Amino acid sequence: ALDRALAVTTAQWPGDMASVSGVLALAQGVGLPPATILRAEARALRDEAGTRARTRVSELTVKLTLPIGACVLPTFIVWGVVPVILSTFHSLTHS
Repeated sequence: ALDRALAVTTAQWPGDMASVSGVLALAQGVGLPPATILRAEARALRDEAGTRARTRVSELTVKLTLPIGACVLPTFIVWGVVPVILSTFHSLTHS
């Protein structure tokens, strides 16, 4: 029954209840078991949430690249390149 399916689904549905009502009405109109359509709808919602999460992570890596590079590059130059240049210059002037 539509009322029982709505009551059972309300407690565990990851999306909004408007989509549940629409899915249940579709199931009743088509004559399919509501669980089949609800599972497919829940799977679609989880896939969509996963896609959004992966997109946000990708955007975050791009946004973090510049600040990390701005911190690491000067440090590398000061602690790695400058001593080599000074050592080379010192050995050339005292030879």
